[in-house]
Amino acid sequence: MKIICKYVIPRFGLNRIDLPVGAQVLSVGVQGERFVFWAYANPQELHLPRNVALLLTGESIPEPLTHKDFVGTVSQLLHNTYFVCHVFID
Repeated sequence: MKIICKYVIPRFGLNRIDLPVGAQVLSVGVQGERFVFWAYANPQELHLPRNVALLLTGESIPEPLTHKDFVGTVSQLLHNTYFVCHVFID
């Protein structure tokens, strides 16, 4: 059964996050001081690693991701610094 699942993006740059096969990313956001995304997925499905990049404005998109993998932009004030970040998920 598919449900809406939340995933934390652990750090800036390129990350590998295990997601259920067929997961569809719905949106990105911030909760507290963590950057997160929500996906519609069946948590019982086989999980496979996916590339997830959290990039600051002005950074290059790391391979193997491309501009077509863009899922959203989030902004957050953290420790008196304002961050605008762009999320890419293959």
